[in-house]
Amino acid sequence: MGKYHRRKRFWLKCFLNGLIAGALTILLVLSFIAPAQATPEKDFVDVSHWNNSKGLPLSFYQTIKRGGYKAAVIKVSDSTSYLDPTTSVNIANAHAAGLRVHAYHFARLTSIADAKAETAWFSTCLKNVGFKSSYGMAVVDVELATASKSKLTSYTNTFLAQMKAKGYKIDLYTGSAFYNGKDPSLDASKLSVKTLGLLDTVPAISNLLGLMEKKERGSGQTMK
Repeated sequence: MGKYHRRKRFWLKCFLNGLIAGALTILLVLSFIAPAQATPEKDFVDVSHWNNSKGLPLSFYQTIKRGGYKAAVIKVSDSTSYLDPTTSVNIANAHAAGLRVHAYHFARLTSIADAKAETAWFSTCLKNVGFKSSYGMAVVDVELATASKSKLTSYTNTFLAQMKAKGYKIDLYTGSAFYNGKDPSLDASKLSVKTLGLLDTVPAISNLLGLMEKKERGSGQTMK
């Protein structure tokens, strides 16, 4: 194939990728637009690189702010080595739009030492992506039953205590089955976060709960 055709195919591919990304962003924005003078069913959205590989634009956050949303919970890190590549953009744009900005770490807790290592990674990432403790809470996302109920509860409490000692407001992000199911993986009575609120389950997409101290409720379309 000649250079002209290869170049033409390259620019066509770039155009199509841009078109698809733009369409997805528009659809995402439209999915959060509330009717005129109506309040959204939920108060915050959960955002990560899955929503847009370059981070969501300022216009998205401005739109949901106008629609009545109060906060964004943004994925920052995972385990002890992963940093979400869109975190800086999402935090900056959500904050610029006037939303309260919470940051979360996806935990894979298997020991006390591991909980401390993941805390260290999360706090390092928070500093590197421009998150300030004044923005909102540093949240641990516990979805994996990596240990017995008593041990996982202990590991979770260790994570929360370490983040609190570093000066962050803390909270837990988990599923109803994890603390209130037939065979729960966390002991709610022994969790260090006591003002859980135990809010409504996010419908359809996921059963994640936003157990926020400020009692902000999770969006109907969890975006994790």
